[in-house]
Amino acid sequence: MRLSCGTPKAAGPRCDLPPNAPNAPTERQATMAKFIHVVLKLPSRSAKLLLFAQLVLDAMTGNPRFPNPSPPLTSLDAAIKVMEGVLKKGTATERSAAAAVLREILLHLADHVQTVAETQAGTVDLTAIQVVVESAGMRLRKVGVRPKAIFDALYGPFAGSVDLTAPASPKRDPHEWAMSTDQHSWTALPGTRRAKTRVTGLPVGVTHYFRHRTLTKDGFSGWSDPTVMIVVR
Repeated sequence: MRLSCGTPKAAGPRCDLPPNAPNAPTERQATMAKFIHVVLKLPSRSAKLLLFAQLVLDAMTGNPRFPNPSPPLTSLDAAIKVMEGVLKKGTATERSAAAAVLREILLHLADHVQTVAETQAGTVDLTAIQVVVESAGMRLRKVGVRPKAIFDALYGPFAGSVDLTAPASPKRDPHEWAMSTDQHSWTALPGTRRAKTRVTGLPVGVTHYFRHRTLTKDGFSGWSDPTVMIVVR
């Protein structure tokens, strides 16, 4: 499922804000958000629905990525207990009503997971967001097209390495890169002709920030805003 930009109670980035308004999504956030679709394949049979609900409850209980789920997990736990009871002794009508309540709670929790995932767009890559979603017992819908090239940082092929990518320049302008651990002191990285580079030898477990610019015939472009962040592993 996917939160609509018009959803009035959505807590994530607002789609109706002008670009320069406070809390307006950056271009990178907006681009990545298009590829964040939390999906639930809710079983039609009540017994399987109960098992799935229990899986989500177990996955989200004590999960630091979702400290304040909405609705609260106590609601899900209560609905699970009701379903367990009607499956043993309830009528068909009671089972149907209990299943409807359980589905509604699960859908609202998926909205919450969607919101949490969208707030991370622009700070981590899609792989990290997928881990967040799957930690709640849910999954991201696969999309058939890749997002257009944006400035991004991804984990490299070995420990302590990060791969940086940026939009290609149609005139093959040189690319400049820089990194920092505090966003105040920046270290220049080797320039490239291609819109990508690999940084190696970084300390594992340390948060690094990266920025990018190009050198055109009119001079340097501005540094990328926002910078991208990644915890090296």
